Amino acid sequence: MIEVRGVVKHHRGAPLPALDGIDLTVPEGALVGLLGPNGAGKSTLLLTLMGLVERDRGVVEVDGLDLDQHPRAVRARFGLVPQKPAFYPPMTVRENLQLFAALRGIRRSRRGQDIQRVVEVADLSGWMGRRAGTLSGGAQCRLNLAIGLLGRPPILALDEPTAGVDPQSRRFILQAVKEIRDEGTTILFTSHYLEEIASLCTRVAVLDQGRMVASGSIDEVTALQPAVISLRFGVGPGDPRIDEVAEALGGRRVMESGVEIPFRDPGHTLVALGQVLARLELPLCAVRYGSRDLEELFFHLTGRGLHR
Repeated sequence: MIEVRGVVKHHRGAPLPALDGIDLTVPEGALVGLLGPNGAGKSTLLLTLMGLVERDRGVVEVDGLDLDQHPRAVRARFGLVPQKPAFYPPMTVRENLQLFAALRGIRRSRRGQDIQRVVEVADLSGWMGRRAGTLSGGAQCRLNLAIGLLGRPPILALDEPTAGVDPQSRRFILQAVKEIRDEGTTILFTSHYLEEIASLCTRVAVLDQGRMVASGSIDEVTALQPAVISLRFGVGPGDPRIDEVAEALGGRRVMESGVEIPFRDPGHTLVALGQVLARLELPLCAVRYGSRDLEELFFHLTGRGLHR
């Protein structure tokens, strides 16, 4: 389990803190998605948990070990898969794996077996003699993954591991992460891609400008914003009755000829909706009911989109 309490980090010269009083609990075996735009503090948080970035204040405990008192033991529990290549381009794939296995402290008698295991997970068997710098972007990401898995770390931190890779490599990496999750590894996974978070993660933490704006299970976090009912009408975009529907039911206009209405109390909302539509005699073309997705939730919590 990872416990983070009141963590603050300022970068020199920056007007705002990179991490601003972060609290986070990561249960053992969970796959937690760290969601947020560029500059939200996701990467800084990962590096701070491992002691690779010094925090200004706050407490970090990993499996009962205080980071300040046991920094080497805490770092040893993590495997890191960074977004950018973290290997030696002139060396072959095999040479990189052998080097990082030694740096990881894996006994010589076990290195061959462990390297073979991560090669199979990352599907690198056909590339062992290739210089790492000549690999495709997708293969380089898989090599990053293999290096992070050396030594079977109980916690794996993946910092946007699919950013900029081709669709085939992206699917492969996501499937590998699912299999690693199913083996019981605790995983921290940062991403811009909402579909990745929704399909992979058991929990999510939403960061914005260094603040933790929401955290919990996917259901708990999405429940912070009400479900909505979406209506589309068969009238022109200038019809004033659309705005009357939105105003009467506390909703908002969407697209050109539709409205979205919060659905906190289904019985009350449906009765009121029926009365308004009957009064205005609006032709209804489509109705959709459902909870908001993570993109809309993020906009609701922060007032801006994810890709800024």
